[in-house]
Amino acid sequence: MKSVSSTVENNITFLEDELIWQPSTLGSFTFDTVQQSLVEEVPCILRNSEGLFIVALSFPLTASCALEAEALALAFAMRWCDLAARKPTLIQVDSSVLVHIILNHEAPIPWKIRQSIFTIRHLLSSWSSSIAHSYRETNKVADSLASFGCNLLSPSVFFTPISLPPSVISSLLYDWRGLLTPRLSS
Repeated sequence: MKSVSSTVENNITFLEDELIWQPSTLGSFTFDTVQQSLVEEVPCILRNSEGLFIVALSFPLTASCALEAEALALAFAMRWCDLAARKPTLIQVDSSVLVHIILNHEAPIPWKIRQSIFTIRHLLSSWSSSIAHSYRETNKVADSLASFGCNLLSPSVFFTPISLPPSVISSLLYDWRGLLTPRLSS
């Protein structure tokens, strides 16, 4: 964590241990995902370059470890985007390990996530997209959707902001207004 006054890196503005979600460059889409535990709903949010909502989805997932869950979730969400003809130019995930494995072709890939990593790499290449690590605190929308989704038994797709649960709408407005989120560091 940087504790620098007013620098921007990977769509995050750092302001003395407080983070602000920043939309991507003009004309691009940002895809955010957060995975909270091993057996839970996994949220994905697709937003435009102004940070405005395009679509959100939440789906159940079971995995044996966090890295497997994160890779499966990202591959599933990216396949969904591909089928829905929504090709984000920037994908943000809260797992720096997953981002490293995807970007570093020399990194060893655990066998349980090999197919997911190949799918992710293929789609990133075919979309001419990039992937970046994003601190969990900078994406309260995906975090709120994950909390809401814990009680769902089947996948959900939200095509309008008004269809989102109230707690998620709150978080979306919070991000869109550029409010600061504190980051606890040791």
